[in-house]
Amino acid sequence: LNPLLSFLALISLLLTIILQTHELKATREELELSREAQQKSEVSLKEQAETLEKQLEQAKKASNAEYFFRAVDRMQDESIREARRRIFELAIDHRQPADSWHSKDVLSAEKVCQTYDLVGMMIKNGFVEESMILSSWHTSIIKSWQCTMQIVESRRLIDGDEFWGNYEWLYNKAKKYS
Repeated sequence: LNPLLSFLALISLLLTIILQTHELKATREELELSREAQQKSEVSLKEQAETLEKQLEQAKKASNAEYFFRAVDRMQDESIREARRRIFELAIDHRQPADSWHSKDVLSAEKVCQTYDLVGMMIKNGFVEESMILSSWHTSIIKSWQCTMQIVESRRLIDGDEFWGNYEWLYNKAKKYS
C-alpha cells in the first residue's frame, strides 16, 4: 500500500507540474497579447494627438484670418481712410504743428491713432500675424505715426505715457519691417 500511495503522490506531483507549466505558458501568451494591444493603443493615441494638433493649428489659422479681416475692414473703413487722407494732407500741404489743427482734424488724427492702436494690440497679443499687416501697411503706419506723433505726445501728457502705446509699438515694428 505504501508504494502505491507513493506512486500516486508522484503522479499527482507530475500532473501539478504539467498543469502549472500550461498555466505559465497561457499567462505568457496573455502578457504578449496585452503588450501588443498596449503598443497598438500607444500608436493610436499618438495619431490622435497629431490629429488634434493639426486641428488646433487649423483653428488658430482660421481665427488669425478672422482677426486679420477685422483689422483690414477697420483700416479700410471709409471714415478711417478719409481720416488718414486728411492727416497726410495736413502734414504735406500745411506743415502746421498739431496744436494749431482744427478740432475736426484732431478728431481725424485720433481716429487713425485709435485704429492703429487696436491693430497693434491685435498683433502684439497674437490675434493677427505681424507679417500679414506689415507687408501691406508698413508705409502707411510709418507715415501716419509721423503725422500724428504730436497728437500722441499731447494726449500722453493728459492720459499717461502708455496711451496709444500699441500704435507706437506697431510703428516701431513697421520701421524694422521696411
